[in-house]
Amino acid sequence: MDRTARSIKIYDSIASDYSQKVKTSIPKAAIELFTSVLIPEARILDAGCAAGRDSRILTDKGFVVTGIDLSKELLKIAKKENSDLDLIFGDLRKLPFKEEYFDGIFACGVLLELDKKDILKVLKEFQRVLKSGGIVFVRTKEGQGTRLIKKDSLAKVEREVTFLTVAELQNLFKKAGLAELKIFVDESHSRKGLMWINALYKKPLVAK
Repeated sequence: MDRTARSIKIYDSIASDYSQKVKTSIPKAAIELFTSVLIPEARILDAGCAAGRDSRILTDKGFVVTGIDLSKELLKIAKKENSDLDLIFGDLRKLPFKEEYFDGIFACGVLLELDKKDILKVLKEFQRVLKSGGIVFVRTKEGQGTRLIKKDSLAKVEREVTFLTVAELQNLFKKAGLAELKIFVDESHSRKGLMWINALYKKPLVAK
């Protein structure tokens, strides 16, 4: 069983409890940063939408949102609680969308679930489905290597987490053909030994 399959199995097993706990950990500042640079009614991909928390928030802000995830159990919950949302089952490594389809992509806490070899694949897919000038926001855990987390505030089961340094993430974005707008480490949870990288990038405009 590969890394992605293991992660899906874990999230399917804890879907009910996890979906309730994430409702109290909304990344408000991240959402505000992302939406501040979008056009009104932008078409957004919520990459790794889980139980639909961020898809709901972004939709209520007036954006046209599609959420995608590989956990069928989390998607069941998302669809039950948000029947009006466009939520689909799919793999970020091979997105089921045509080129230049989205104005923005919001990826909060999803890259940490991937092997490092797959992160570049995902960022290249983001670049492919973004329109020229489109925006991508990534929030992921800062650090080095891959570690097993036995439990945290969101789950009491052992999960595998991939950490990235700012330099590593910058290099991956560069390889994917995306241009940096802003990248910084959020230290608001540093007392808990947790820091997040917030990265705002853009697909370069193509001259016509």
